[in-house]
Amino acid sequence: MAPRPALRTTRHRTVATAAASVAALVLAVGCSSDGGDADDEGATAQAIEQLEAFGLEADEAACVVDELGPAAVVEADDLTALAQSQTYQDAAAACTGDG
Repeated sequence: MAPRPALRTTRHRTVATAAASVAALVLAVGCSSDGGDADDEGATAQAIEQLEAFGLEADEAACVVDELGPAAVVEADDLTALAQSQTYQDAAAACTGDG
């Protein structure tokens, strides 16, 4: 039995709405700033500088920032407390291959 025209129109609208939602999601994900944003680059550079001042080599600092994210370092009130955290310890182990 064929669906009634009104039901067919409702299904068409539902499919069209779902397709538009998926397209919007794909567009939003595709346009997200994963690495090209100047603010992100500035925060990354600042975090690396802070860890270098704390005593890490440049490559170690860059790796830790990649593991933790720059915000975790830049927003830390106390780098000693950050370095004692399990999250930092895990990141450092991953960077040195000791994990």
